[in-house]
Amino acid sequence: MSPFGTMSGDAFAEMIQQLIEVHRVSSGLAATEVEMPSLANRGDGAVDAFIKKAPPNPTSFFPQATSLFQFKRAFP
Repeated sequence: MSPFGTMSGDAFAEMIQQLIEVHRVSSGLAATEVEMPSLANRGDGAVDAFIKKAPPNPTSFFPQATSLFQFKRAFP
Protein backbone atom coordinates (compact mmCIF):
# COMPACT_ATOMS: atom_id res chain seq x y z
CA MET A 1 0.00 0.00 0.00
CA SER A 2 1.15 3.52 -0.74
CA PRO A 3 2.28 5.58 2.28
CA PHE A 4 -0.39 8.08 1.26
CA GLY A 5 -3.06 5.44 1.77
CA THR A 6 -2.09 5.18 5.44
CA MET A 7 -2.56 8.93 6.03
CA SER A 8 -5.87 10.23 7.28
CA GLY A 9 -7.96 11.95 4.64
CA ASP A 10 -7.57 15.26 6.44
CA ALA A 11 -3.76 14.93 6.63
CA PHE A 12 -3.57 14.05 2.93
CA ALA A 13 -5.78 16.99 1.91
CA GLU A 14 -3.67 19.36 4.05
CA MET A 15 -0.45 18.10 2.45
CA ILE A 16 -1.83 18.59 -1.08
CA GLN A 17 -3.15 22.05 -0.21
CA GLN A 18 0.30 23.02 1.08
CA LEU A 19 1.89 21.69 -2.12
CA ILE A 20 -0.53 23.75 -4.21
CA GLU A 21 0.24 26.83 -2.10
CA VAL A 22 4.00 26.43 -2.61
CA HIS A 23 3.51 26.16 -6.38
CA ARG A 24 1.09 29.09 -6.35
CA VAL A 25 3.77 31.31 -4.83
CA SER A 26 6.52 29.91 -7.10
CA SER A 27 4.43 30.46 -10.20
CA GLY A 28 3.60 34.07 -9.32
CA LEU A 29 -0.16 33.63 -8.94
CA ALA A 30 -2.13 35.77 -6.53
CA ALA A 31 -3.96 33.93 -3.75
CA THR A 32 -7.25 35.02 -5.32
CA GLU A 33 -6.45 32.96 -8.44
CA VAL A 34 -6.55 29.64 -6.56
CA GLU A 35 -9.72 28.21 -5.03
CA MET A 36 -9.55 25.27 -2.63
CA PRO A 37 -12.89 24.39 -1.04
CA SER A 38 -12.67 23.53 2.64
CA LEU A 39 -14.45 20.21 2.03
CA ALA A 40 -11.66 18.69 -0.08
CA ASN A 41 -11.72 15.47 1.95
CA ARG A 42 -15.19 14.38 0.85
CA GLY A 43 -15.62 11.38 -1.42
CA ASP A 44 -17.86 13.35 -3.73
CA GLY A 45 -15.85 13.30 -6.97
CA ALA A 46 -15.87 17.09 -7.12
CA VAL A 47 -13.06 19.50 -7.97
CA ASP A 48 -10.81 20.01 -4.93
CA ALA A 49 -8.71 22.89 -6.28
CA PHE A 50 -9.18 25.28 -9.19
CA ILE A 51 -6.42 27.42 -10.69
CA LYS A 52 -8.44 30.22 -12.30
CA LYS A 53 -5.68 31.82 -14.36
CA ALA A 54 -2.60 30.62 -16.21
CA PRO A 55 0.41 31.42 -14.01
CA PRO A 56 2.94 34.01 -15.21
CA ASN A 57 5.80 31.63 -14.30
CA PRO A 58 4.59 28.04 -14.95
CA THR A 59 6.01 25.23 -12.81
CA SER A 60 6.08 21.48 -13.36
CA PHE A 61 2.92 21.35 -11.25
CA PHE A 62 1.17 24.45 -12.65
CA PRO A 63 1.26 24.46 -16.45
CA GLN A 64 0.61 27.63 -18.43
CA ALA A 65 -3.14 27.08 -18.38
CA THR A 66 -6.07 27.04 -16.00
CA SER A 67 -6.16 23.77 -14.03
CA LEU A 68 -8.52 21.64 -11.97
CA PHE A 69 -7.35 19.21 -9.30
CA GLN A 70 -9.02 16.25 -7.69
CA PHE A 71 -7.25 14.69 -4.70
CA LYS A 72 -6.99 10.88 -4.50
CA ARG A 73 -5.38 9.42 -1.40
CA ALA A 74 -6.02 5.78 -2.26
CA PHE A 75 -7.90 3.69 -4.73
CA PRO A 76 -10.64 1.32 -3.57
